[in-house]
Amino acid sequence: MKRNDARTFTLSLMDTTPAVYLATVDEEGLPHIRAVSNLRNKKQYPSLREFFRELENPFVTYISTFASSGKARQIRHNTRVALYYCRPERFFGVMLSGSMEAVRSRAVKESIWQEEWLGFWSRGPGDPRYRVCRFEPDGAKGWNSEDTFRFPI
Repeated sequence: MKRNDARTFTLSLMDTTPAVYLATVDEEGLPHIRAVSNLRNKKQYPSLREFFRELENPFVTYISTFASSGKARQIRHNTRVALYYCRPERFFGVMLSGSMEAVRSRAVKESIWQEEWLGFWSRGPGDPRYRVCRFEPDGAKGWNSEDTFRFPI
C-alpha cells in the first residue's frame, strides 16, 4: 500500500470504528489493553467533528476517563502507549504508537464534553474526577486484508 493510501486508510478507520483499544503498561511492566470510546467516530460523536478537523495533526486524538482510573495512573507512570483501530470482520486494523498525557486546558475539556457523560461526572466538564488525555502518535503500523503498511507520523 502506498504511503498516502495508508494514511487515508488510517484516518478513515479512526473516524469510523465504534471503539479504539488503548494499550498501556503498568508499574510492574505488565501490558493492559482495554476498549475506550472512539471520540473521533463521526456517527457516535457528531458534535466533535469540527474539533478534530481543526487539529494541526490529523492523527492526534483524545480519550476521556476517570482521573483515578488504572489507565490514568498508568499513563502518568509511562506516557508511551498504543491505540488500535480495527474492523476485525474485514481484517482491517492499524496500531498507532506514541505518547499520551493529561490535558490541563479547561477549554479542551469543555470542547470534548458530552452531556450524556453527566452519569459519570455529575459536575460536568469541571468535575475533578473527569480526565481528558491527548494522544500524539509518532508511527503507524497496520494491515488492509493481505496488505501491510508502516509509516512515521
